[in-house]
This record gives sequence, C-alpha cells and structure tokens, in this order.
Amino acid sequence: MNTRAIIVIILGLLHLGVVGHRVIDSELILRRGIAFRFQTAPVDPYDLFRGRYVALDFPQDNIDQTVFANFPKTDWYERRRIWVAIEADLDGFAKITRWSDKPMPGENAFAVKAGRYYNGNVRVEFPFTRFFMEESITPEAEAAYRRANTRGQATRCWAVVRIRNGTALIEDLVIDDVPIQEYVRKTMNQ
Repeated sequence: MNTRAIIVIILGLLHLGVVGHRVIDSELILRRGIAFRFQTAPVDPYDLFRGRYVALDFPQDNIDQTVFANFPKTDWYERRRIWVAIEADLDGFAKITRWSDKPMPGENAFAVKAGRYYNGNVRVEFPFTRFFMEESITPEAEAAYRRANTRGQATRCWAVVRIRNGTALIEDLVIDDVPIQEYVRKTMNQ
C-alpha cells in the first residue's frame, strides 16, 4: 500500500472515532444524566434559515442579580463560556442557583454563553434551543408549541433536559404532560 492510501485510511478512522465518541457521549448523557424540566417561552417562529426543528426559548435564561451578584459588569464576559448550577424549584422546574467561570464537576452544572449585564440581570444562552424531531411532524409540532406557549393559554410547556459531566442535552419537549410527538399525533388524528 502506498503512503497516500495509509494516510486516507488513518484520517478516516480518526474521523469515525471522533464521531463515534460524540454519539456515545450523547447516549450516555441521555441514559444516565439527571433530568430537569426547563419551562419554555414563546419564540418568533418565522425564521427562514432554521430548518426542520422546534425553536425553543426559556425564561430561565434571564437571571437576576441575586445569582449573578459578583458578575463583572463589563463587556469582557459577553459571549464568554461560563458554567451554571441548576436546581429544581418548588414547582419542579429548573432554576439557575450559581455560576462560575470554571467547570463545576460533580454538580448539576453545564456550560452556557454569557450575555450582557443589563439592569442587574445577565442573559445567558443555553446550548439546547433547538429540538430536532421527525421531519414529517415538525411543522405541526412547531405550530402546537407556538399555540401552547401563547400568553394567556392554560397549557404548560417544558423541555426535559438531561445534565451529566458538564453537558446538557434536550431529551424531550412536553405540552400539558404529554411528550410533543404523542401530542402532535393525537391532535392530527382528531
């Protein structure tokens, strides 16, 4: 075998190894990670460049000054990766309780991007703002999610997010205690 063929084979195996590691790591998080419910909020659904997924927004991503009391009030932290610790509130929904500029091992913590400090609040960007699902029902799921998140509706929406070893992955989207795929299939059959 010539040198070029050996290099191509090695690069191919490296690529498969990296992709395989990411898949295995994601599966471990979804199987063994601790689940938290993140309440969702409405989002502008009209973005032509988003593709086939349900776009999510979370009220928990705007954190008040009690959690970020010692957050630097400069643009130096903007778009910088920080770690936030999560706990469940009395209603069972996730809330951010602490932050750090270093990883917090052994805790229910994951990395986010810090936003601007504004009027005592810091807005963070969660790594799970897109819920991908079967393409044939995604438009109906997006519409159902939008209807359920309209202000004044009695429905409750949340995302089930699993956290493990500093990484957070969205597992499911729930509307009125029903997983979104089941919810959409029920409404399509009515």
